[in-house]
Amino acid sequence: MERVGACKEPYKAVETPLVNLKITHFNRTMKLLSYDVTFKRPIDENLECIIHVEKLTDLGWRKLLFLPKIRNICEFGMNYYRQQYIPLVTALGVVNPDKCPIPAGSYSLKNFPLDTSVTQNIPPLMRGRTVTTMILQEPKKKILVHCLEFTMIIE
Repeated sequence: MERVGACKEPYKAVETPLVNLKITHFNRTMKLLSYDVTFKRPIDENLECIIHVEKLTDLGWRKLLFLPKIRNICEFGMNYYRQQYIPLVTALGVVNPDKCPIPAGSYSLKNFPLDTSVTQNIPPLMRGRTVTTMILQEPKKKILVHCLEFTMIIE
């Protein structure tokens, strides 16, 4: 992970909930993740997530994948990534980490172990420098709520 932070255009004006990010190298396959996050509204069934992935190529940045909208990000994490999701949400200090929604509020993550060996299973097409943009929006009100951008180098 090279950078996590505010999104660039056209989402630059959308709030980023994450601050004080620190990624500490622990060993060859493990990093420690620390950050503070503030959700001004619950992460619930009224939020959907849109993810864009771009890769740096010889021709510049190119959109890589089309990913469908995730209709309920909390339930999605709970149902498809339960083994990773619950420990992360627990470490953040969420009162009921195994239930949705995540209440509005401020949370802190300190030295959470992040296993980077999973990148060994990523297809060759994804290897190199990528930027993943994650946008949370309230579709009924057509409001963009949060935006985060992750820049990674996958070897």
